[in-house]
Formats: sequence, C-alpha cells, structure tokens
Amino acid sequence: MIEIDRNILRAARQSGKSKMFGELINYEIRKRLTVTEREKFDFFIIKAELYYERGCCCERCNTPLNLHGFELAHRIGQGAISLYGKKIIHHKLNLKIVCQSKDCNDFFNIGNKPGQVKALVAEIKEVIEGE
Repeated sequence: MIEIDRNILRAARQSGKSKMFGELINYEIRKRLTVTEREKFDFFIIKAELYYERGCCCERCNTPLNLHGFELAHRIGQGAISLYGKKIIHHKLNLKIVCQSKDCNDFFNIGNKPGQVKALVAEIKEVIEGE
C-alpha cells in the first residue's frame, strides 16, 4: 500500500480547496492500486474523514482518540454484507467512531432491532441515490 503523508491529507481537508485537492490525491493514488488495495484505501479515507468530522472523540463516552487508536462501530454489522452489500454496510451513516471499549462498540449495534435497520437502510439508499 502506498504511504500517504497524513499532514498533507489534514492540510487538504482544512483548506478551502480540500475536496478538489483530496480528489486529485485519491485519483493519483487509486490508479496505482489493485482492486483489494483500492477498497482498503477508500475505507481508510472514510475512517479519517469520520474521525475529523465527528470531533476526534468516541461518539458514546467522548474519550479523546488519536487517528490510529479508535474503531469503527457498524450499526448494522458486517455480517449483513451479503444481505445489504458493502455500499450500505460501509456507508458513513452506518458507522460510528468509538474507543476500543466493547461497551461503546456494542452500544451502537442495531442489528437486533429490525425497524431501526429498515429505516437506516432506507436512509442510506436515499443518500446513495442522491449522490
């Protein structure tokens, strides 16, 4: 995997031209990667974006986190990829940033609440169609 200077990514996101700059970086890096590496890279970008967008703290207990010391909690678990697909399961609306506590990760699991799962899937599909 190509190493990315995190300071460049941070500066790109903080500048007014972050989207254009970020897209250029993504394009230049992605075209050199295999399909599997692209998926990992894209997921890394989503993880970094969520980290900064959601305040660099656990979304349940507000513990300050560093970029490499947190997990992504899937509200609908990854076991449902075969049912809903990767676009739904790895969508930002289905992810929460949490500390490494199992309690914090489990807090956001809605897999055993069919009504909430159905509503979240519908919301994510609506967002995807609008993109």
